[in-house]
Amino acid sequence: MSIEAIAAQSIDTVTFYPAHPPGELDRSAVSAAFHFCDASNMASFPLFPCFPVEIQLAIWAFAAVLDPEPEVCLVWPSTLETWDASPDRPADEPALPFIVDTDWPAVAHVCCVAREAAFKSGRLRYSPLAGFAVPYRHFMPAIDTLYCGQLQYVALCLFLNRPENAHIARDLRRLALEIAAPFPLSNVAEVIRKSVIDLRTLSLVFPGTMNLSSPTESFHRPTRRCKLRNIAGDSLDEITIAQVLDSREGKARPMTLRKYLDHQRAALDRHVREGSIHGDEGTAWSTNDNSFSGLEITAQTFVEYHCNQEEQWIEVCRDRLLSSPDLDMMRRPLYVWPADRKNPEEHRVIDDDSRLYSVEEFMEGWADSW
Repeated sequence: MSIEAIAAQSIDTVTFYPAHPPGELDRSAVSAAFHFCDASNMASFPLFPCFPVEIQLAIWAFAAVLDPEPEVCLVWPSTLETWDASPDRPADEPALPFIVDTDWPAVAHVCCVAREAAFKSGRLRYSPLAGFAVPYRHFMPAIDTLYCGQLQYVALCLFLNRPENAHIARDLRRLALEIAAPFPLSNVAEVIRKSVIDLRTLSLVFPGTMNLSSPTESFHRPTRRCKLRNIAGDSLDEITIAQVLDSREGKARPMTLRKYLDHQRAALDRHVREGSIHGDEGTAWSTNDNSFSGLEITAQTFVEYHCNQEEQWIEVCRDRLLSSPDLDMMRRPLYVWPADRKNPEEHRVIDDDSRLYSVEEFMEGWADSW
């Protein structure tokens, strides 16, 4: 978008100085400022200081929220129970609204005036781990990915299948599942066929670009701002899973990552066909092909931002395994009881269950809560 267009749109969003409401600003004055220059061919814009301060602030505020980056929304809490709902004990559900961490707006680094405008137009919430407020925005299903871990999988499937959450399910385009999560795979097959009918990408998230002994090796999601990185190319044929259970053969066998993705796709298709699962027409399932031909299935892993590393986005989840043959104990994040859950728009809630506990410590926490 050109600077002229930004300036013109910004006139309608001026809220900093009520003494000069948007209707009193002269659009012709803004257009005249561009009469002597071609903004599209300029490396800088020397006329910007000539604008009234209200327009300058509005332009900074408008630029602060332009072109948001795709982010990962981590479903929270990390542990969701699947007890039967009752009037005294409602179903355990993800905290709403869905929130994503964001980078600090680039304009916040320009000058103090731009920084003030960016902070006023953006959103901040307090992070106990960082010790200060950090930026966030609401989940945007058109570009963001919703991530679900093993300890949330069943509850999230129930959540997405409820009629009152249909608007969330129908808008969802990218869903990522911890590799240990989709057991049984039938749950996610039915959710996509019945509710998340326009899903475009289903990602299976691995703890790292590493060999696994089993697809049931679970891990805890990152603590800091994170992204999902594709595992692609030769890595799909080099990474292996030692023991993959084939339900038709009744035995386990090794598979490369590429073969495992094909194996899971075939299992999804087979469950819908053999179970005669029906739903509204969408883009994920093709009634002509009788398969999820409109669904891309990928392998990904988490990378976390570290400002003191040469490579700023690095893999971290291989150090956050919950269960593995290489661990001499099982670990779990602490369960956050509904009464203790804070507002995700005011508090970075994923900080509250970022620490891992041994199973003994975990069970002690449950005992103290009863």
